Amino acid sequence: MLRQFFARHRNGFSIGLTMAFILSSFGLPSMSRSASASPAARQDQQVLIPVIAPGSAYRQTNLISDSPGVGFILDPLLVNPWGLSLTASSPFWVANNGTSTTQLIRGDVGGAPVTLNPNPQTVTIPGGLPTGTVANNVATEFVLPGACASPPCGANFIFASITGNITGWDPNAPAAGSTTAVIAASQPGHVYTGLAIANNGAGNFLYAADFANGKIDVFNSAYTLQPAASFPFVDPTIPTTPGNTFHPHNIQNIGGSLYVAYAKVGVDGRDVEGIGNGFVRRFNTNGVRDLTFGINNGPLNSPWGLAIAPASFGIFGGALLVGNFGRGNPSIHAYNPTTGAFLGTLQNEAGQGIEIDEL
Repeated sequence: MLRQFFARHRNGFSIGLTMAFILSSFGLPSMSRSASASPAARQDQQVLIPVIAPGSAYRQTNLISDSPGVGFILDPLLVNPWGLSLTASSPFWVANNGTSTTQLIRGDVGGAPVTLNPNPQTVTIPGGLPTGTVANNVATEFVLPGACASPPCGANFIFASITGNITGWDPNAPAAGSTTAVIAASQPGHVYTGLAIANNGAGNFLYAADFANGKIDVFNSAYTLQPAASFPFVDPTIPTTPGNTFHPHNIQNIGGSLYVAYAKVGVDGRDVEGIGNGFVRRFNTNGVRDLTFGINNGPLNSPWGLAIAPASFGIFGGALLVGNFGRGNPSIHAYNPTTGAFLGTLQNEAGQGIEIDEL
């Protein structure tokens, strides 16, 4: 049943919106036409060569794929990847939903664009079907239950899954050199499709988007589920009428605020793709909505990916990038991170919107 819940799969090279930053922005000048070309040739060039404003074109580079010939590295475990997490010094940790694993990927090692981390390279996620993932930098918090070879075993990386599990990995749990995560919390009937970690002034908490039940579950640093009244995440402007119901699809901590992407939910419990099917809201870490920000419908199509582009990212430097899980229109759109105002769509050098299947 849970595997049927998300029957659609992401391509192996689409490993989360954070990796959209492999899309390079180009300051391409308008291309000049040869003075010696014939009038017919010049006319053809005018049709075939788009005039692109500097910094407005983006090029997709596929780094890793589970399909031969698609990326620089072939990785059969990279099946239906969802979330990415990392620290300032760690590799990327990729949640492979289709193989119930997480893999460690490094960039720019020995001149290679990417490479698999030598050790550990793969960690198994018990309970299966991971989606969101976060890094935990406090060794004495989110301590994993059970055996620990070198206490305290505070999870270095934490994962949510559509099986309702929260799992964590520490190299010493349950034994030294562990390559298996540990289930730290389980909520049967909950379907977690996104995960964030944040501090509300009283402590660090995990925030899990429960797509099945239309809410955000919040856990303290001991993995105890908090009362919904303490972290309401309520927004009456999100439709909840029969046949037009939207549930939290992802949640991300961006600059200390929690951005929540909403997707339309069908009678079968899965997201309903379609242009305009989506919202994005911003909350504080106590679950109170910031009324100065909002994104409604427009090009949103089951939005999931959320990230801030670096300042050097062409015309959309510093923008909030929102990636669509739904298919049928361009995948990545840029918004003002303060107000939610639409800024534009990422386009390639041909002036076409970039489409990445189920980003």
